[in-house]
Amino acid sequence: AGYAISSLGPAAIAAVHAAVPALELDVHLAVREPARHVVEVAAAGASRITFQLESLASTYEALDLVRAIIDAGCTVGVCLAPSTPISALAPLLEVGEGLIELV
Repeated sequence: AGYAISSLGPAAIAAVHAAVPALELDVHLAVREPARHVVEVAAAGASRITFQLESLASTYEALDLVRAIIDAGCTVGVCLAPSTPISALAPLLEVGEGLIELV
Protein backbone atom coordinates (compact mmCIF):
# COMPACT_ATOMS: atom_id res chain seq x y z
CA ALA A 1 0.00 0.00 0.00
CA GLY A 2 3.01 2.29 -0.27
CA TYR A 3 4.26 1.83 3.28
CA ALA A 4 7.86 0.77 3.88
CA ILE A 5 6.69 -1.17 6.92
CA SER A 6 3.09 -2.16 6.28
CA SER A 7 2.48 -3.02 9.93
CA LEU A 8 3.07 0.61 10.89
CA GLY A 9 0.47 2.12 8.57
CA PRO A 10 -2.88 3.75 9.37
CA ALA A 11 -4.17 0.74 11.35
CA ALA A 12 -1.27 1.02 13.80
CA ILE A 13 -1.73 4.78 14.05
CA ALA A 14 -5.43 4.29 14.80
CA ALA A 15 -4.67 1.65 17.45
CA VAL A 16 -2.18 3.90 19.25
CA HIS A 17 -4.56 6.87 19.01
CA ALA A 18 -7.43 4.79 20.41
CA ALA A 19 -5.30 3.53 23.30
CA VAL A 20 -3.81 6.95 24.18
CA PRO A 21 -5.97 9.69 22.61
CA ALA A 22 -4.02 12.54 24.26
CA LEU A 23 -0.73 11.39 22.73
CA GLU A 24 0.59 13.64 19.95
CA LEU A 25 1.39 11.36 17.01
CA ASP A 26 3.97 12.59 14.50
CA VAL A 27 3.72 10.43 11.40
CA HIS A 28 6.70 10.56 9.03
CA LEU A 29 5.61 9.84 5.47
CA ALA A 30 8.85 8.51 3.99
CA VAL A 31 7.15 7.48 0.75
CA ARG A 32 7.32 8.49 -2.92
CA GLU A 33 3.89 10.13 -3.08
CA PRO A 34 3.14 11.43 0.41
CA ALA A 35 0.04 13.36 -0.68
CA ARG A 36 -1.72 10.04 -1.35
CA HIS A 37 -1.54 9.17 2.36
CA VAL A 38 -2.36 12.45 4.12
CA VAL A 39 -6.11 12.04 4.55
CA GLU A 40 -5.81 8.42 5.65
CA VAL A 41 -3.14 8.98 8.33
CA ALA A 42 -4.86 12.15 9.57
CA ALA A 43 -8.14 10.26 9.94
CA ALA A 44 -6.28 7.51 11.80
CA GLY A 45 -5.17 10.00 14.46
CA ALA A 46 -1.96 11.71 13.34
CA SER A 47 -1.43 15.12 14.94
CA ARG A 48 1.57 16.09 12.83
CA ILE A 49 2.52 14.80 9.42
CA THR A 50 6.18 15.06 8.48
CA PHE A 51 7.25 14.54 4.89
CA GLN A 52 10.58 14.02 3.17
CA LEU A 53 11.31 17.10 1.03
CA GLU A 54 13.27 15.02 -1.50
CA SER A 55 10.17 12.97 -2.33
CA LEU A 56 8.63 15.97 -4.12
CA ALA A 57 9.43 17.40 -7.54
CA SER A 58 9.04 21.11 -6.79
CA THR A 59 8.40 23.82 -4.22
CA TYR A 60 4.86 24.10 -5.59
CA GLU A 61 4.23 20.41 -4.99
CA ALA A 62 5.60 20.81 -1.46
CA LEU A 63 3.30 23.78 -0.80
CA ASP A 64 0.31 21.81 -2.07
CA LEU A 65 1.25 19.03 0.34
CA VAL A 66 1.65 21.49 3.23
CA ARG A 67 -1.83 22.86 2.52
CA ALA A 68 -3.30 19.34 2.27
CA ILE A 69 -1.79 18.43 5.65
CA ILE A 70 -3.21 21.57 7.26
CA ASP A 71 -6.60 21.00 5.61
CA ALA A 72 -6.58 17.48 7.10
CA GLY A 73 -6.27 19.04 10.56
CA CYS A 74 -2.60 18.28 11.24
CA THR A 75 0.48 20.38 11.80
CA VAL A 76 3.36 20.10 9.34
CA GLY A 77 6.91 18.84 9.63
CA VAL A 78 9.54 18.73 6.88
CA CYS A 79 12.45 16.31 6.94
CA LEU A 80 15.67 16.57 4.93
CA ALA A 81 18.12 13.83 4.00
CA PRO A 82 21.59 14.46 5.45
CA SER A 83 22.92 15.13 1.94
CA THR A 84 20.34 17.87 1.23
CA PRO A 85 21.52 21.38 2.12
CA ILE A 86 19.32 23.31 4.54
CA SER A 87 19.08 26.01 1.86
CA ALA A 88 16.71 23.67 -0.01
CA LEU A 89 14.04 24.76 2.48
CA ALA A 90 14.40 28.47 1.71
CA PRO A 91 11.87 28.68 -1.16
CA LEU A 92 9.35 26.66 0.80
CA LEU A 93 9.75 28.79 3.92
CA GLU A 94 9.55 32.05 1.96
CA VAL A 95 6.28 31.13 0.27
CA GLY A 96 4.85 29.11 3.12
CA GLU A 97 5.90 31.31 6.03
CA GLY A 98 4.18 30.29 9.24
CA LEU A 99 2.79 27.05 7.80
CA ILE A 100 5.56 24.68 8.85
CA GLU A 101 5.91 23.81 12.53
CA LEU A 102 8.88 21.46 12.52
CA VAL A 103 12.00 21.08 10.37
